[in-house]
Amino acid sequence: MRISVKAPLKTILAGEHAVVYGYPAVAVALDTYVRVTAEPGDDSFRVETELSCEGNVSAEITRDGNVKGFRSESLHEELAYVATAVRKASEEFDAPPSNLRITSEAPPASGLGTSAAVTAAVLLGLAEVSGVDVSREEIRRLVREVELEVQGKASWTDATVVTYGGFVRISGREFEPIEPERNPVLVVAHSQEPSRTGEMVRRVAELRERLDIVDGVMELIGKLVDDLEVALRNGDLRTVGELMNANHGLLAALNVSTRALEEIVHVFRSAGALGAKVTGAGGGGCAVALFEREEDAKRAVETLSALGYEAFVTRPSPCGVKTEDSGS
Repeated sequence: MRISVKAPLKTILAGEHAVVYGYPAVAVALDTYVRVTAEPGDDSFRVETELSCEGNVSAEITRDGNVKGFRSESLHEELAYVATAVRKASEEFDAPPSNLRITSEAPPASGLGTSAAVTAAVLLGLAEVSGVDVSREEIRRLVREVELEVQGKASWTDATVVTYGGFVRISGREFEPIEPERNPVLVVAHSQEPSRTGEMVRRVAELRERLDIVDGVMELIGKLVDDLEVALRNGDLRTVGELMNANHGLLAALNVSTRALEEIVHVFRSAGALGAKVTGAGGGGCAVALFEREEDAKRAVETLSALGYEAFVTRPSPCGVKTEDSGS
């Protein structure tokens, strides 16, 4: 039996990095997905994936999470989330050896929660193959555990959004769905530079140790998130956008923006975005913009494409990780 699972990618409207230190964040699942197919295999877990800077790759993973047959250390690092998810599924569900095929509608290491989405989809796929009924909260817990093992430090943001979908406010482990009065049009643009979450979280932690002012920046981000949540619930997209702009400035102060990300943000704002900012850990990856009109969003995509960036229009998705269908 073949199981097909999809998990949404996500973007953070406000709160990156500060959320790691207990401040809130507002994030949303995107109508852009990672897909995993899982079916029983022979004697190990065989993975085929395009989620690699080295192109399409195949690898073998043992029940205890060891990756065999990888070509480089960088590839081994990229497969760490999948390998750890396989080990967790073996421990939690007694998952049988399976073949996994992973695809994504967005690039890896993009700051869109790709690793969390892949982890959630692999876990749910292997639970289904195992005949185990797993709750969403169990999936969320396991995704967070995988992220902690691989990254060393992680908030609950990505695990929550890819599992439950929709708009959410995250504060520590607790989260609350947000029902906005109006759904915005969103555009995501990739800087063509990878974003390594673990590395960027460590860099910000080191900066925080050296500079007392970083705690003040985190506090400002937390206050900004509270205001953005209120504006979002009330359908005040203009204020949401202005607060996204302010959040970008604070993230730049934490040294997580890049020249390419700054150019993308400038193009977004010139094209009529209500707000634009780095999304995710930064240091590369993506920027996100909020638009009121789809024609403005499409114009921004055209401009960015002409400059050599990959950009796409997307919408909020109410769906978290879910099984699509099954077949023989």
